[in-house]
Amino acid sequence: MASDRKAALVLLTFSAGFAYMTARISAATLPGAPGPRTFPWVMVTLMAFLSILLFLRSSPNQKEKEPFSKAMLVYATICFYVILIPVVGFLAGTAIGIFIFFYWTLSSRKKAAIAAILIALALYIIFEFVFRIKLPSSILFQKGGLKLL
Repeated sequence: MASDRKAALVLLTFSAGFAYMTARISAATLPGAPGPRTFPWVMVTLMAFLSILLFLRSSPNQKEKEPFSKAMLVYATICFYVILIPVVGFLAGTAIGIFIFFYWTLSSRKKAAIAAILIALALYIIFEFVFRIKLPSSILFQKGGLKLL
């Protein structure tokens, strides 16, 4: 079985589990108003639809496109990024994480560094000034320094 089909079946299983959990959420308190179930149902339906579409579009004899080791490298980078953000802050953590991803795909380190910095700054500006969402700051540079435990 092709890896796309396996992924589609796993995602469809997750969709079923999330649908079960969503069905257990209490209904809206106001008649006719969207309640706490609305957004989860939209997401579950979309995930199930895309899973079925992925299953139908992939052929059973399809060869692996990306090796498993590359997928694990991406997963490790995401885990590193999640751990890095509280330590160095959103701006620096995002720039480092994006640099690592672009370093694999772009031919030069200079292009990867410029792209990472520009994307991190754009995300920072959008969240801080447009959405007015406070992003995580660094524990290294807070008053009192690094506090582990």
